[in-house]
Amino acid sequence: MLQGSAPEQQTAFQRLFGVAIGDPIVAGAYRQVLFSIASDPNWPQYRDSFLSNLIPVSGLNVSLQGASDPQKNAFNRLFGVNVADPAADANYRKVLFNIVGDPNWGAYQENFIRNLEPAADLNLLLQDATPQQQFAFNALFGIGIWNPADNGNYRRVIFETVGDSNWTANRNSFIGNLIPANQLKQAIDTDTE
Repeated sequence: MLQGSAPEQQTAFQRLFGVAIGDPIVAGAYRQVLFSIASDPNWPQYRDSFLSNLIPVSGLNVSLQGASDPQKNAFNRLFGVNVADPAADANYRKVLFNIVGDPNWGAYQENFIRNLEPAADLNLLLQDATPQQQFAFNALFGIGIWNPADNGNYRRVIFETVGDSNWTANRNSFIGNLIPANQLKQAIDTDTE
């Protein structure tokens, strides 16, 4: 699987795991990485997409390694893991593969690093919102409040919301306006039926 992979995938593997793809009979470091990945309890969750996602996972890891400390902190608040060495930290590796394996990834990938802090802030506000505000959010956006590490649709909505050009103007009143905005939407929807 790996030895026959494209050169770009082999480079991505080396950037992620710190070893070149080689012959597991003679390359002990490569063999160790293979066994480490295969023994990871999360391996079955990303095994099928491992090869196809090597390049984007490597790119995301490089971006996160170069992120500011506040952005890394926001990543931790959103995904529950620190930015780490993907070769050594199976949980971080799983999150990377979950993010890029998400069919919604393309919708918010371009501004992912830049929007980590506002997305983490919005997620916290939504997690702490009243049940009525959470209901209004669900009615407006078609998704309940979830853990962004586990739900790609919720993750997409919070990243698209904070990535909107109007976010800066609306962020301080966003939670407080969820219920009235939903009431207005319901009135408009009812009137147009």
